[in-house]
Amino acid sequence: MDPALVHHYFDGKPDLFVEVLHLAADPRQVAARNQGAGNGTDLARAFLQLWERPRPDGRSPFVGLVEAVAASQQASDGLREFLADRVWSFLDDGSDPEWAAMRHCAVASQLFGLAWVRYILRLEPFASAPVDEVATWVGPGITRALEGADGCGSAVVDEPSA
Repeated sequence: MDPALVHHYFDGKPDLFVEVLHLAADPRQVAARNQGAGNGTDLARAFLQLWERPRPDGRSPFVGLVEAVAASQQASDGLREFLADRVWSFLDDGSDPEWAAMRHCAVASQLFGLAWVRYILRLEPFASAPVDEVATWVGPGITRALEGADGCGSAVVDEPSA
């Protein structure tokens, strides 16, 4: 595909990615709504809602994402670029870049693990529970990952000194 076509019809590769995956909303909007909230329950709810609208084949868009990323290094690279542009750029709080990257990875592992259990493995009770209920179950762990803290409020990993 000619890159000029992407820019003719979309604002860039991230917009094309949203369209191809049949996402219910642009993750940029989700991140902006949850920016600075520090509320893992809200973030989990918003993340799950992205994947709830079935694709034309009846499956969750998350299934298509997993298939693409597993089959192609380019798709994996595209997802990483997408996350940087559409999600992490809104959640950065000005902290040390290494520290921010650790938090990003911690949050991503929680959210993508949750989606894997719900949409790929379809493990009960997560697979059939309402989104709000699942978000309530996993929200506190995601909040800790967002804040980079354990349950007692202390840092899980010491923030690099400035």
